[in-house]
Amino acid sequence: KHLRFLGKSTNFAKNYGATTNALISQFHFDRPTAEKLNRGYYEAFPKILDYQKLVTQTFHRRGFVKNRYGRRYYLNNQRFVYRLYNYIIQGTCADMLKAKILEVDKLLLPYKSRFQMNIHDELSFEIYNGEEFLVPVIKKIMEDVDWMTIPVVADVEKTNTNWADKENVK
Repeated sequence: KHLRFLGKSTNFAKNYGATTNALISQFHFDRPTAEKLNRGYYEAFPKILDYQKLVTQTFHRRGFVKNRYGRRYYLNNQRFVYRLYNYIIQGTCADMLKAKILEVDKLLLPYKSRFQMNIHDELSFEIYNGEEFLVPVIKKIMEDVDWMTIPVVADVEKTNTNWADKENVK
């Protein structure tokens, strides 16, 4: 459990741009442990350091960075450039979700079934009887992101009453 805590804490912190000193202050790691975790993180994920350097260089050159959809991110204080690493990722995911909602909404136009709302990274649909065939089509749309190099997985759950009674759909 302790090793899992170390790994998970370090992973999340590094994704948000944490330095060795941040690991020490946030998680009360001693310096040798924090340095070892920091090194281990970049050894396990060497491309992340390249990404962080690219983001930093781009920001210093342009004064802003863009996500995959062209949304720009600016900072008032260059000291916080590490925040951009995650802004780009989270912003790209948010914009991707919005694009997928529009794509699914267009699919549903000739049907009675409708998109209802999104809550964080979950979408709610009302699927009418006889239109259940739309569920795998919606799932495929949500998972089909041709520029992604890792799979996007959309889990499907359903309920006829409330979310406490939801069940997985294969």
